[in-house]
Amino acid sequence: RSANYIVPGLFGVILMAFPPLLTALAIVREKETGSIQQIFASPLTSAEFI
Repeated sequence: RSANYIVPGLFGVILMAFPPLLTALAIVREKETGSIQQIFASPLTSAEFI
């Protein structure tokens, strides 16, 4: 059956897409609250921020 191959693959794709989505939501929340300005003023690179 094809479901034996589709379901695990779909599960893997969902697991791989979930962390970047949470990161994006956290950054947007920081922008909305205004606390991201304090982070931008600190000596962090963009890679260290993410």
